[in-house]
Amino acid sequence: MALCLWLFVALNASAQTSRSWNFEVFLNDKKVGWHHFVLVVGDGEMQLTSTASFDFKVFLFYPVKYRHRAVEQWRGDCLIAIESHTEKRGKTIAFVGQQTAEGFSVSVGGERKLLPSCLRSFTYWNPDWLDGDALLNGENGEYWSVAIDRKKTPSGEELTLTTPAGDIRLRYDQRGDWQYLESKITAVGMLSYRRQVSEVSP
Repeated sequence: MALCLWLFVALNASAQTSRSWNFEVFLNDKKVGWHHFVLVVGDGEMQLTSTASFDFKVFLFYPVKYRHRAVEQWRGDCLIAIESHTEKRGKTIAFVGQQTAEGFSVSVGGERKLLPSCLRSFTYWNPDWLDGDALLNGENGEYWSVAIDRKKTPSGEELTLTTPAGDIRLRYDQRGDWQYLESKITAVGMLSYRRQVSEVSP
């Protein structure tokens, strides 16, 4: 029995592949934390885990702590489930979402809303999936209207996502691998994600 169990675990593990994107996070060129993404692929589905930790000050004296963790389940190019928990400026934001027969159901603070089936979140790790009229915000469960602009560069591609909260600028290398993110935060400054060199695939 023990041998059979070991073989099952070993075969299941061998059928899975994983990738990671590890970023240092800067606010106005000062390092304030990190954000890690881990994607596990297996059995026709994918799981993306996002964890972040930032600490900074607004107006030089008001401390801000940001902690975030979200787990997304994907089947094909459709998000089928998400669980998210965020601590931001002393407040907690938590929600869950799941694909149902009626559509994608999101529950936030005891309230339930029904969104379209086969929606997508802000998949910075897969730029091809950012195309569309709306994306699910993995921090607060809101379904945001978006517009995207793509521009080829000598080093790869630059994308600008226009959202209700402002523009998000992204950079990818020639293989389409995510390297950089930049977004302006009102009354705070420019937030940027810089891929750790050791994590860039050869």
